[in-house]
Order: sequence, then C-alpha cells, then structure tokens
Amino acid sequence: MKQTKISNYTYKSLILLILLNAFVFVGKAQNGIKIQNTAVPFLLIAPDSKAAGMANTNLGMTPNSNDLFQNAAKLANLQENSGFSLNYTPWLKDIGLENVYLLNAGYYKKINQTSAYHASIKYFTLGTIDLTNENGVPNLPSQRTGEYSIDAGYSLMITNKISLGTSLKYIHSKLIQGNFNGTEFNAGNSIAGDISLYYQQHENAEGLHVGMLLSNLGSKMSYANNSKKYFLPANMGIGVGYVKNIDDKNGLEFGADANRLLVPALANNATQQDIDAYYAQSVFGSWFNSFSGNNGISMGSSFNVSGGVEYNYDKMFYLRAGYHFEKTLNAGNTEYYATGTSLKYNNMKFHLSYILPTTTGISRNPLSNTFSFGTSIHLN
Repeated sequence: MKQTKISNYTYKSLILLILLNAFVFVGKAQNGIKIQNTAVPFLLIAPDSKAAGMANTNLGMTPNSNDLFQNAAKLANLQENSGFSLNYTPWLKDIGLENVYLLNAGYYKKINQTSAYHASIKYFTLGTIDLTNENGVPNLPSQRTGEYSIDAGYSLMITNKISLGTSLKYIHSKLIQGNFNGTEFNAGNSIAGDISLYYQQHENAEGLHVGMLLSNLGSKMSYANNSKKYFLPANMGIGVGYVKNIDDKNGLEFGADANRLLVPALANNATQQDIDAYYAQSVFGSWFNSFSGNNGISMGSSFNVSGGVEYNYDKMFYLRAGYHFEKTLNAGNTEYYATGTSLKYNNMKFHLSYILPTTTGISRNPLSNTFSFGTSIHLN
C-alpha cells in the first residue's frame, strides 16, 4: 500500500495537512488576493457517475435514484416505489495518488404518490499517512484518514409541478489524531442540512425542468483544541433541463447548472485583526458576507457552471457528454470535459463516466483520466 509521508511533525506541518484537505478558491481583488477555504471539500465532489458523465450537471435534469445525493426534491417525482444507488470514484489518480477515493450509497422509498424519504452515506479517504521526523525517519504510528457524511431526508410534491426536498446530515472528518507539541488533534464533527426545489413542466417529463439547491448549511468544524474553526462548503445552485422526445425510441435531454460557494473570503494581506474577525463570523452571517464587504466576492466572478447533454435509446442505452467551467477570478482554473454512458438491464442501470485530459504540463487538470462507476436499482 502506497502511503503519504509528512516530514517534520510540528504544529505547522499538521496544520498544513488539514489545509491540504481544504477546498481553496484564490482570486484577485483591489486590495490583493482573496482566498476561500473550507473543511470537508469532499461534499462538493460529483457524488454519482451519472451526473459526472455530464460534468456534474444534475439539478434540473430528469429525476433518478441518484438524486438522493444532490437534489432530493426530485425523488417525490419518481414512479418506482423504491431504489438503491451505489457509486465509486478513484480520486486524483492522474497525479499518482493511491488509495484516495469516494464511495457512496443511498436508498429511497416512496411513502405515497406525492412523498418519499431517503438515506445515504458518503465516504472519502485520503489514504494512509506516515509521520516522520526531520530526517524522514518514521517515528510515530501511521494514521489512516477518513471522512464521511450520513444523510437522511424527506421530499414532497407541494403542487402537481413543484416538489420540495430536505436533508439533515452528520459529518465526520478524521485527518490526524493525537497530541503533537502540546496540541491535541481530534476528528472534526458537524451537523448540516440541505434544502432543494424542483419544477417539472409536464408529468411525462418532456419539456422544461428547473432545480434549486442550498446545501451544507451547518456549523463550523475544528480539528484541534486551540485551532480556528473552518467553514463548511455551503453552496447554492440552480439548474435547468429540457427533454425532447424525438420519436417513440429516441430522446434527448439538455441541462446546465450554476453553483456558488456561500463562504466568505480573506485577503492574503489581511492583518491579524482581520484574520481573527474572519474566523469569528457566525455561520449565518458568513453566508451573507460572502456576497459583499471585506469578505465578499462579486457575483460575476464567483460562479462555476456546467452543461451537458444526454441521448437515450428506448430508455435502455444512454450516452452523455458535458463541460465544466470554473475559470473565474476567484475560482482558479478548473475546466474539463466529461463523457459517460449507462445501460439498463431489467430493473438495474450500470453507469460509467470519464473526465477527458484537456491540457498538458504544469496546467494539466489533476482530474484528468478520472473514471467513476455506479449502479442503480429501481424496485416497483
């Protein structure tokens, strides 16, 4: 088993390990560079291989059992009484990382024609870490990292075209545990919730769809007895989809999503007073502060967008393609193309997605050559 080695197990190196797990946005502002970082960024990884095949275009697309991982409001629209989904994604394989992957599983059950409940678990690991001294000699036990969230929720048709979904999740993040140079490191824990809406123009799913999502709204997370508390990756998203049935056998679906982090930003030239004030923000206040003021980022330079298309033959064979664009002032340069396919056999669907390499050298996307595998089972 390949392991990650961390030398100089000082306080700073352990903090660095935590920050390696942070989802960071860097951008230019009038007073310098602004940075957003959060704990548990795995919550933002495309959790299912169906959506991954369209570069994570999901919010306004046709309902399916994998929606329990993202827009749970759509589950109330499903015709099948229950369903189970399982997905596996090796992560950052293109840069040589081993034993880093995302695994998730979920189940939904219709209560009646207009409501459903669901539950899911997501597990992410950064592999095993060796702690060494200044000379690179291991002198502490290796530690296995792991993060997971456990979700449960409810969805309801509030009209014949609009449905509402809610989810509550428990989040656990174990990166380093133990006492190092007087600092006690522990696993981080948090509680968060999601709220989603879905509009479907026609009962037969043809026509326009719109989805909206507020996700990961919850308490901050700390990893040590005297460390700062990090924000969760609170996010707002909106998506549209359109279904066109060409004939009785062939159909097309188009979709586009836009997402924005509800996380405040901190200038890299901030004073200690600014830093203390930044981490002292309340969770509720931080969502609004992400739009304006010293910690805000303009609306025009903070969105990431994705678009995709899906072709299906007789709702048995599917082909997908998508494009993700995050080349904004504050969100770095995450840009990629994705493709995917699905095959239905009886009441099962098998999904496969792939992120295509788009650049080479130092600008190469680390997500290149990422495969994702999944299956979903519908029970009538």
